[in-house]
Amino acid sequence: MRLVKTLALYTGLYTGLLAVADAETKNGTDLCPGYRAVNASENAFGVRADLILNGEACDAFATDVQHLVLEVVHETDDRLHVKIQDAANQVYQVPEAAFPRPGGRSRATESTLQFDYSMSPFFFTVTRRATGEVLFDTSAAPLIFESQFVRLRTRLPWKPNLYGLGEHADSFRLPTRNFTRTLWNRGSDGMRAERNLYGSHPFYMDHRGHATHGVFLLNSNGMDVKIDTTHAGAKQHLEYNTLGGVLDLWFLGGPGPADVARQYSHLVGRPAMPPFWALGFHQSRHGFRDVYQLAEVVARYEAERIPLEAIWSDTDYMDRHRVFSLDPVRYPLSKMQAFVRHLHARNQRYVAVVHPAVAFANYPPLHHGIHDDVFLRRPNGSLFVADTWAGPAVFPDWFSTNIQAYYNKMFGHVFAPDSGIAMDGISLDANEPSFHSCKYPCIQKWRSLYRKPSRSRKPPRKGLEGWPCELQRHGHCKAKDGSLLTTTTTLNSSSSSLHAHLPPAQHPNSSSSSSLHLHQPLSPFHDPLPWHGLNDRCLTTPDYKIKNQPSQRRNSKTDPLSAKTIDTDVRHQNGLAMYDTHNLYGTMMASVVRHAILSVRPGHRPFLISRSTFAGAGAKAGCALGDNLSSSDHYRLSVRHLLSFASIFQFSMVGSNVCGYTGLSEWGLCARWVSLAAFYPLFRSHSAMHDIHRELYYLPTTKAAARKYVRIRYRLLDYLYTALWRASFDGTPPVSPLWWNQPLDENLWAEELAFNFGPSILVVPMPSKRFRTCRTYLPTDRFYVWDDHKPIDGDQRVHSFSGPVFPSQPVLIRGASIIPTRETWALTTTELRTKGFELLVALDSTASFAHGQLYLDDGISSNTSNRHSLIHFAYHSQNSSLSITGIFNAPVTDYITKITVLGAGCSNKNIMRLSRVRHRVRTTKHSRTFHVHVPLNAPNTVKIPAHQLKCFGDTLLP
Repeated sequence: MRLVKTLALYTGLYTGLLAVADAETKNGTDLCPGYRAVNASENAFGVRADLILNGEACDAFATDVQHLVLEVVHETDDRLHVKIQDAANQVYQVPEAAFPRPGGRSRATESTLQFDYSMSPFFFTVTRRATGEVLFDTSAAPLIFESQFVRLRTRLPWKPNLYGLGEHADSFRLPTRNFTRTLWNRGSDGMRAERNLYGSHPFYMDHRGHATHGVFLLNSNGMDVKIDTTHAGAKQHLEYNTLGGVLDLWFLGGPGPADVARQYSHLVGRPAMPPFWALGFHQSRHGFRDVYQLAEVVARYEAERIPLEAIWSDTDYMDRHRVFSLDPVRYPLSKMQAFVRHLHARNQRYVAVVHPAVAFANYPPLHHGIHDDVFLRRPNGSLFVADTWAGPAVFPDWFSTNIQAYYNKMFGHVFAPDSGIAMDGISLDANEPSFHSCKYPCIQKWRSLYRKPSRSRKPPRKGLEGWPCELQRHGHCKAKDGSLLTTTTTLNSSSSSLHAHLPPAQHPNSSSSSSLHLHQPLSPFHDPLPWHGLNDRCLTTPDYKIKNQPSQRRNSKTDPLSAKTIDTDVRHQNGLAMYDTHNLYGTMMASVVRHAILSVRPGHRPFLISRSTFAGAGAKAGCALGDNLSSSDHYRLSVRHLLSFASIFQFSMVGSNVCGYTGLSEWGLCARWVSLAAFYPLFRSHSAMHDIHRELYYLPTTKAAARKYVRIRYRLLDYLYTALWRASFDGTPPVSPLWWNQPLDENLWAEELAFNFGPSILVVPMPSKRFRTCRTYLPTDRFYVWDDHKPIDGDQRVHSFSGPVFPSQPVLIRGASIIPTRETWALTTTELRTKGFELLVALDSTASFAHGQLYLDDGISSNTSNRHSLIHFAYHSQNSSLSITGIFNAPVTDYITKITVLGAGCSNKNIMRLSRVRHRVRTTKHSRTFHVHVPLNAPNTVKIPAHQLKCFGDTLLP
């Protein structure tokens, strides 16, 4: 780092830019004085300086902070930390509990990044030391640091390639003119473009052809990030406009995009490793009417021979949508326990939805929550109550000292295997948080105060062969000898209540726990909460208005920040305001729920999905990508969304709702979507109440797509599992855009449809209604078509793909790769893991080399440090062998039963002749399969002599 000596030059540049910017500015922010640096001190690892307001305060949107502190630390050789905060340390910062800082120190002289700064006026630059290229330059406009408005602008190269800044439904490569990305978590109706969505991720990658870098701002306040041109389009810039907080910046040097991803994962946390079963297919729906319908859906999948790993319940299973409850009529405890036991006996799983709102009703979860003081309160100490699906409800305070114990207690009674529902996974919904527009009390409070109990349902009309009698209609439950068994119609008294073993909790203002009154939450029976943060802030309607895009509700004009969410002046127990912490709410919930799952299932890897996220949430949960529409636009959006979360934001388990959450699903679109979604890490069908069903067997076209592509996916699950392990180990994304492999190929920089599935497979979606044909640009690489192993040379040109039948989505295998697949598919992942392996050896263009990797463990344990295998495969034509090396500690020994070499086929005239000569070799036009029996429990070498890869009179196909 260095102090800029040529101050006259930089001051002139700075003043000129101010004049240009002033012509564009209507609110006068560029007339603000900025800051000057004093008392600067440098050491081997960084610099510290005081920043003093460089003139008269402008107070553009709030009160200017007079005295700031600059701290710069080189934390690693490729990570630079720059922090600007108030000297009094009163301005809100993201709590350590929500985002642990990585720390570390590295000598500045050994860093790939260089920090330079000017004293007066103060600005700084970050450059790439090896080339001198400027990556971040704040001389474009003066720094503004106010109590409710912070602005920092950096110059950009012309037409930059920027990716990230989510969550959004815009293009994967961000627009660069007149573009504003607003970060303020909100429940979205339809996931429209140019709107803020469920999550906030203030991180972007900047790709400049020869190298890539990343910039992360740790700030959870609402913000607008603007990307635009300056006067006359001469320059471009990126500008942060936040509603408060500090400037806590990290710069990641790359230089490759995958390097930036790994560096970012080190900063925010590696993605959580899911259990193996989570890679199977999941079926969900908001509107399954009862436990009988759940059983019918599971039975139908088996009858149609379509793999189904997990069945989900939305809030339908709850008693009037009340969290931590069971509908006693439609989902009685005894029948739910019988249903889940039967699922587990069939090696299938059950996932339940949980939302944060706790109904303000006479039931134990509310009593215990009030007793434990775990709910959010208004500044006067009264409970915050809003209208939800469950009626009036209160909301957990994730910063409460008792919140973890409360959730462990609730999970221990509701989801414990012995007394409740033995769930296998949890999905968090509406945790932005979001709810109906009405905040209690409101005009319509009586409409939503009491939900009517469910009406009685009858067992299914047809018998479900092999299912428990509790889930059968009388006269349809038969033993193996054909005799009728008695159907259970009454509940077991010892387990009829979900909270039977939960001790009562008494409300502070009540003589008994059953006495709760409507007006009670509005009474401040709690002392006013402490205050943390700057005083004299308007927490509900700040002067600077971020472009929050709420749904059209009646309070959206008067209270945009709090539209359909918790009021921003609501306080946490530790004194923090929702104004500052709103964007953390979903991630904090994920952290608490993850620990609650571990308390119920110790030693097991949690399967946890969250709708709302913040930076670092991927280390705790996967992400379901919201309430999308059944449309061609959202079919394309699903890939953009996937690429953003998997390759940029460090989430492994991520995927969109197959065929869309809502809307009329056209039969061809849905079949294409099933084919595409088979290559999402999270493969789930989820649809809205009253919409048409999205089960994969529902339409002939989706059934055909499922029978082809779901079976392909299951064969590839170990390959995907290995990619997910790599992500959890070092942050290498399991899914990535094509330009990551060819960063100099400008034709790929805007590609947002085709993508890399793992390191060796390229998926080409079918966006066109011309079902049997699609076109895509391929980089300079050798590829092989999955279906027939036909070789294709990319040659940096557009290729057309067509198939004889619909659907025919191209799946390409990259040359020089070895892909471990199971030799066949199975209906469950448990059965799949008993099958042998087939190695697909895809030779490079010279037919000389290929390599790959396989990770194996028990698929479920949270600690597998000494009980896993990490196996490396390498084929070299020079020694005519396939080498198997690595670590071999997996608890079960697997076997390679086939080795298929792609690029070693024969012309049609020689296929029959070879099949007669070598009975253990199967040859096609483009590949050759060798039947072997090789255990994967020790290093090994499999000889594949070169002459066995040649045909009679033929040579290897080019």
